[in-house]
Amino acid sequence: LYIFFLIYYVILSQYSFSPY
Repeated sequence: LYIFFLIYYVILSQYSFSPY
């Protein structure tokens, strides 16, 4: 169940990286 964690991390990272 590490895939789910990885996806979550990626989404969070992108969301935080958003300059909006």
